[in-house]
Amino acid sequence: MRAARSAGKPWIPVEIAGRAIESRDLAPDASAVVVDELFVRRFFPDQDPIGRRFGTLLDPKLNTRYEIVGVVAHSHYNNLRTDPPPMVYLPFTPGGTYRGHVAQVG
Repeated sequence: MRAARSAGKPWIPVEIAGRAIESRDLAPDASAVVVDELFVRRFFPDQDPIGRRFGTLLDPKLNTRYEIVGVVAHSHYNNLRTDPPPMVYLPFTPGGTYRGHVAQVG
């Protein structure tokens, strides 16, 4: 797996489709997220994930809350012996919070 490092920032997976989170995605009502390739294989197999929408299990009314704008390589975070779960990267600013579970949307 390839990774990139910006000055003073942690290693991040290289994009394989779409775009990264940008400053415009930091607005409170922004819906952009980046997902990893395992997320795409599990929830959107044989589909182009860019522009697809999904939500959380906590509020079914928000089942189209997030829009996939980019896909990154699958990465190990805690250890190399277990397979990590599919990952969703949300825009996050200091003081922000997020709680939820990903739900597949048809």
